[in-house]
Amino acid sequence: RYSFRLSCSYNTLRTINKGPDKNGVLNINFSYNHKSSDGKLDMGLTTGYIYTFTQAARMPVAELAPNAPAILDSNGKPNYAPFHGLGSIARYEFASLFQPGITKVNSFTSSFNAGYAIAKGLSLRVTAGYTSMSSINDMLIPLASLSPLETGLTGSVLMGRSTSSNWNADPTLNYGTNLGRGQLDVMVGTSIQQRKTIYMSLYGAGYTNDYLLGSIADAAVKDIVEGTNLYRYNAVFGRINF
Repeated sequence: RYSFRLSCSYNTLRTINKGPDKNGVLNINFSYNHKSSDGKLDMGLTTGYIYTFTQAARMPVAELAPNAPAILDSNGKPNYAPFHGLGSIARYEFASLFQPGITKVNSFTSSFNAGYAIAKGLSLRVTAGYTSMSSINDMLIPLASLSPLETGLTGSVLMGRSTSSNWNADPTLNYGTNLGRGQLDVMVGTSIQQRKTIYMSLYGAGYTNDYLLGSIADAAVKDIVEGTNLYRYNAVFGRINF
């Protein structure tokens, strides 16, 4: 006897901001269960995949006066001219609408369990799981978002990359029998786990062409930090009840 289920969904959302705000989530799930006709074997598998995409302006426009000039020109581009000469370039609060943050996350999870009756009172059960996740986080400051009336400005980018995986396996052997007037239950098992994370942070500056903004190799100034974390765990355990 067996049963299974498959489901899938996708949702997308756009905000009312002028910037490139959009969000999307894809979700896929699958499950399967089986039991043999003689009742000795049973198993179950569950998996899930989620993809998330987010592109949003770094910060909302919150510091412009109600009677400030229009922030966009007739072509939908940043309208810097009316704001030029007012002091610090930090006055271009609306520039953040054209400096998106982009996040992409892929995650996969799965779990498995199975049991088998070897003999009367003796059974073997195994549970296992696996999880993986990868993420991309980019903060972009393209030249197109900077005032052409200022001198010496260049584009820059901050990128974050990470991947992680985690798996475990936990088999157990169980035995139960009547002993005299009592019930004897014995269980022995082992647990094996591993978790690994790889991360990288990349910063690039000095871009004079927005088409090169995604390439750290083409940055005039660059900084890269990376590392790996690894965790392993093994254990043997047992229990006797009477």
